[in-house]
Amino acid sequence: MTDARRIENMKLLDKLSTYCYLADNDLLPLVIFRSLKWTFRYGLCDYAPPAFATIGVILTGILFDLQGGSTYGKHALLLMEKLGCKATESRTLFVVHSLVLPWTRPAQSMLRPLLRSYESGLQTGATESAMWAIYHYILIAFQAGRSLVALEADCRAYVKQMQDFKRYTISSMCQLTWQMMLNLIGRSENTTVLTGEAMDQEECLEVAGRPENHHLLAMFQSHQTTLCAIFGEHELGADLAISKGGDLAKRIPGCKYHQVI
Repeated sequence: MTDARRIENMKLLDKLSTYCYLADNDLLPLVIFRSLKWTFRYGLCDYAPPAFATIGVILTGILFDLQGGSTYGKHALLLMEKLGCKATESRTLFVVHSLVLPWTRPAQSMLRPLLRSYESGLQTGATESAMWAIYHYILIAFQAGRSLVALEADCRAYVKQMQDFKRYTISSMCQLTWQMMLNLIGRSENTTVLTGEAMDQEECLEVAGRPENHHLLAMFQSHQTTLCAIFGEHELGADLAISKGGDLAKRIPGCKYHQVI
């Protein structure tokens, strides 16, 4: 693709896909398939790899076609390497290794690419992708059995960086994870209440109750369910899983962490 206007349109569609995903907007598939259509019709550009990656998210997170999503994720990575897409490297790596490939590959194998996404985003100014990448690195490292003490220290450092970059949505979600870590290592008064050094549960729920913050509410419910399971509050945990589990899968398509609760 050589037409500057079409490349800018692809860039706009790439941005729009992010906002449709975060807003749980039904236009997401239309936006992604338009990007794919233009790629097939007019050729490749830097924004083709993230388009293929997001098709993978739709297949895994909405249609539950895990192998099909994995195939598109692999194609996205191949295109990224072939084209040398520095501008969208961070985004492509983040989407593929946090929302697509974790369904079909070991969790440990996601960690190094997510760190690469984080570093690439900082180098190129793609701070939003970088912050999402390091947030998902922490989530997946938790699943993979990494040291809770080390992960708590990571949360402490990266929340500050997220706030410095004014990525407040991501920092709020990371604060949730940070408080869960604090609860798990015995640094909270109530093991299943997410209140302590990192955050206050009531304040979080007030913010998460707003329509634009449905991702934050989904992650809060996931973390609370995890704590209930670990600390023996099985009845409360079961009630949360049964009443909220379907909502969680819809609110964050492709995110394996809360869908395995």
